[in-house]
Amino acid sequence: MTSLALSSANAQTTATTDPVGFTTVTIKGKGALPAAYSLAQFAMMKASSFQGSATPGASQAVLNVTGTPFTAGAFNKSADGPNYFLEISSGTSAGLIADIESNTDSTVTVYADDAASIAAAMPATVTIRAHTKVSEVFGTGASLVLQGGSTVNNADLIYFGRGGQLAGYFYKTGVGAGWKTLAGAAANNIPVYPGESVLVKRIGAADVSIVNSGSVQTGRALIPVSQGSVTAATSFPVATTLSTSNLLASGLTGGATSATADILYMPDATGNLVSYFYKTGVGAGFKFVAGGANANAVPISEVGGVLITRRSATPFNWIVDQPYANN
Repeated sequence: MTSLALSSANAQTTATTDPVGFTTVTIKGKGALPAAYSLAQFAMMKASSFQGSATPGASQAVLNVTGTPFTAGAFNKSADGPNYFLEISSGTSAGLIADIESNTDSTVTVYADDAASIAAAMPATVTIRAHTKVSEVFGTGASLVLQGGSTVNNADLIYFGRGGQLAGYFYKTGVGAGWKTLAGAAANNIPVYPGESVLVKRIGAADVSIVNSGSVQTGRALIPVSQGSVTAATSFPVATTLSTSNLLASGLTGGATSATADILYMPDATGNLVSYFYKTGVGAGFKFVAGGANANAVPISEVGGVLITRRSATPFNWIVDQPYANN
């Protein structure tokens, strides 16, 4: 097994079968700003816990699986959320993922919201991995990377665009310390999904770095984009640009003006969020919303992502093919 070492300054583009490695993600400090924004992708995943074949089970949410044996209950969800996810790794639905609710020694039950799409992909080969959790990425207690606080007003905030809304979290210090929702519910075990970026609002002055190590995505990624706010990333630790990202071909909506198009947001070098859209008609291409300058070559960092405001109620999957060769 060959390691793949990547950083924001130098992204290699060759990988081996089941490659592993690391990336270094920099979260921008606020400097002279009231706050700085970063979009961070943590593309390295945990090693696979199962790889094998799956066929339809007793109900739409249940899959019969064969391959490396596993123990009943090993992938069960916890009271506060999923611990494992299943990825389709063959066929036309390759790259699709679903949270796992429970398992026997020969079946896996996915969450009801994912059941129809997973059932439609059967039969297929599948991979099961443990989720990477917020507390593992950003730390807790003495290992905390971001600035915690006694309230949301004096802490760095992180956001995920899920279900059309930006869901916010912070690290609470003092009594009851831990990752919390903005309303104060426990959130240490909130997963960071493959193909998802994290929007960080940092009020700490200095930049901080996070090393993300693990297995590299192989095959194809399908990143779901629904109406509203979505924090998305390519799933692969390789940079692309707006024009080469395949967002438009996957289903992003353009428009004659930004008023009718989906809007993309990415931070600039100082931590301000800058907005983009795809202009249709004369002079078609990605443009800055402010001023309309050409934005086709604007990069999506290998350790970054995009915040998408999707206008249409019709969802799409951002299709990202593996950008490196397996050796």
